[in-house]
Amino acid sequence: MLEPVKKMVELTKYINADAASRGYGDGNTAFANGAAAMIFQGPWAFGEFDKVGKDLDLGTFPLPATNDPADLKVRVNIDLSLWIPEVADGREGARAFLQHLMQPKIQDPYNAQFLGFGTTKTAPPATDRRIVGMQPFYDSGRFYMGPSQFIPNNLPAPNYFQSIVFGEAPEPLLAQLDRDWSRLAFRS
Repeated sequence: MLEPVKKMVELTKYINADAASRGYGDGNTAFANGAAAMIFQGPWAFGEFDKVGKDLDLGTFPLPATNDPADLKVRVNIDLSLWIPEVADGREGARAFLQHLMQPKIQDPYNAQFLGFGTTKTAPPATDRRIVGMQPFYDSGRFYMGPSQFIPNNLPAPNYFQSIVFGEAPEPLLAQLDRDWSRLAFRS
């Protein structure tokens, strides 16, 4: 992760001087109030922007991760997946419930309301002007899973990355993350 982390650190020269004292909601509110032209966010933040009560002209685009324009992809996080553990009680009832949720008449309106992209072959394309520009990337399979989603939640990776953003040397903290992961793997 050293190379991507170095790129992340390169971006820190563009953060506000008071960034260390700001929280997630502060950034969303400031952006929605016009205090910034761009923000590193995804469609999940539009609901937060709406709370400010202004009619904002917003859109999204894939953030270039390489210098190759042909390599442009959108990041996705699979944080709203449906699954049934093998050891779960009531698996048949759970399966029936998931089949209900996966019906187009249920999932398509949900995706439209919450700015999701359909995952089935027959899902309608996104129509919200704020996200339609990303539809071609999903349709052509030009997306990748955010690497932070592969790190188990019981490892303090966000703390390490935040420390790096605020000036700590990346190499020792990434080495610590490797040791943490090794300990977790050994216990598993």
